[in-house]
Amino acid sequence: MTAYERKLTAIDTASSESPYRETIESIKREKQKPAPTDSTASALNQNWMKTLMMMRDKSLSEYLRVIKRKDELYLQLNSLTQTEKTKTVSYTVFLRCYGRNDFGDAVYGVYYFSISPKRDIGKVERLNN
Repeated sequence: MTAYERKLTAIDTASSESPYRETIESIKREKQKPAPTDSTASALNQNWMKTLMMMRDKSLSEYLRVIKRKDELYLQLNSLTQTEKTKTVSYTVFLRCYGRNDFGDAVYGVYYFSISPKRDIGKVERLNN
């Protein structure tokens, strides 16, 4: 058999020597096998379902907690008067600092902090680490 004939045989799915034919036959054999019914497969299935149900319950409880918190905030905001809504609670100050270190490299730092109307300064945070 020449190389050309071998290629044709490999491509021909009806040929008994074709790898495609072998794959199709093995798929047919696998389909004919009965599904596993042993207790270990059943136990693994039950474990998998329990895990999925626990994950679903956890996600659902988190979702309900967030919805409840948003509803509470919505009610609080709706109960404010117009003057309370426009009242200044705090000012946020951003500082952008430029400089050079001992090596002559440019140094850039951004900091922010809040100041209340009573002039209390909040915690100073650095934006770039």
